[in-house]
Amino acid sequence: MKQSVLKHRNYFFSIIVLLLVISCTTETKTSTNKTKKQLTSEKLIEVIKTEKENTRKGILTGHNYGTTYSFAYQFTINKNKIIWKNMGSAVPKKILFCTDTTYVHFFQKKSIPYQKYPSDTTMSYKDTIVTKYQKFIDNRYFFKWFGNYSWIDISKEKYNSKKTNCKEYTIPTDNDYQKTLKRVD
Repeated sequence: MKQSVLKHRNYFFSIIVLLLVISCTTETKTSTNKTKKQLTSEKLIEVIKTEKENTRKGILTGHNYGTTYSFAYQFTINKNKIIWKNMGSAVPKKILFCTDTTYVHFFQKKSIPYQKYPSDTTMSYKDTIVTKYQKFIDNRYFFKWFGNYSWIDISKEKYNSKKTNCKEYTIPTDNDYQKTLKRVD
């Protein structure tokens, strides 16, 4: 009986040591960059890029088990008169000011599922860049304190048709996705 208890104790101790050796901590580094650009005499854009880097390191070994990188853009026109945020991996490229509203042209990463072979039962994913266009809808009132705003998707044709009567400006970004992934329009 004593030998059985010792055997279980050694087994339990081995599991604890193994868990400690393979356990990881996650170290997160976040940085925020702000860029301001005067587009017209009445329009100031402020672009905020938040970058996040997560590194998983072993507690005892200190071994780096992987690092992930992500970023998010947001921008405002004239201190929150127009707000564009919470778009995930989207990178704004152009903004179009019209008399009726504002439009934005941006790139976004999209994972597309595919099967390597027709007989595969599991799906693989490849990342591509899609071009998107949106229109700003502002339903705020009383000095923009009440109500809400939103962005709705529009077609490339509608965006391009607005370019003839409206003024388009480039949004200052770091040109993410410029060379890394294939773009799908």
